[in-house]
Amino acid sequence: MNRILSIVKGRCPNCETGAVFARKGSLLKLQMPVMKEDCPRCSHHFEKEPGFFLGAMYVSYALTLAESVTVYLSIHYFITEPSVLLLIIAAVVGPMALINYRSSRILWMYAFTQRGDSGSALE
Repeated sequence: MNRILSIVKGRCPNCETGAVFARKGSLLKLQMPVMKEDCPRCSHHFEKEPGFFLGAMYVSYALTLAESVTVYLSIHYFITEPSVLLLIIAAVVGPMALINYRSSRILWMYAFTQRGDSGSALE
């Protein structure tokens, strides 16, 4: 249960206490989240190798697809006009991009990091 709570809070996959993101991002300020290179607590390096987070794009895609289907299933009985459905889905899923960005990277790190892992692929 602690591991799930650490994922939700965006904590380091190694020590589960240090924050992964320096800035969470803001849709109103048009700022993307900023990720730290290393954990401030245990010095775990988050990006194991160049391109490590490329796979997180697939996780983000899956999250976006799940959100889109959920919104569609929630409103398609009330609104039947396809263009209005598409606009509502875009209005809900668009702002979720910042959350999906953070969540997908954290999920990707947790999937490929063992506890106590130093973070270096060359060791």
